Amino acid sequence: MYPFERFLCILKAYVKNRRLTEASIVEGYSVEDTIEFCTEYLTSANPVGIPRSRHEGRLDGQGTLGHRMISPTVGILDRAHLFVLQHMTDVNPYLQEHITQLRKMHPSKSGKWVTNEHNRSFVKWFKDRVMSQYSESPSTISNILKWLAYGPDIPVISYQ
Repeated sequence: MYPFERFLCILKAYVKNRRLTEASIVEGYSVEDTIEFCTEYLTSANPVGIPRSRHEGRLDGQGTLGHRMISPTVGILDRAHLFVLQHMTDVNPYLQEHITQLRKMHPSKSGKWVTNEHNRSFVKWFKDRVMSQYSESPSTISNILKWLAYGPDIPVISYQ
């Protein structure tokens, strides 16, 4: 398609009234141009008569009320750690290895049992696996994997 034909397709999209095509094109183009101008103008303008939101700026930084230390239970901490591990691309081979290992060790168990057992035991298995690999050859384990295997710190800092 030539550039001129592309331009004609754009102009054709503005046509709403086939009896007055030129007027329709002018009207469509001017409406689009006006909307674009108003949108750019309103993003930089200060609103007059509209109150500032009381929530504006409260979620930036470290919170408006400060921070506090919380000590979650071991179960909650393990679930949060498992959630983080399941969403890290570096951990994906370990996830697959653990599930495969569980299926080989328990071939008669259902898929639901394997999933529940995986969720229950993966955090400890992952830590043991990474640390054993790290002790054998430290250069093969990245710092990210090493710190993920250590797990989260207790207590946890919570911002309000």
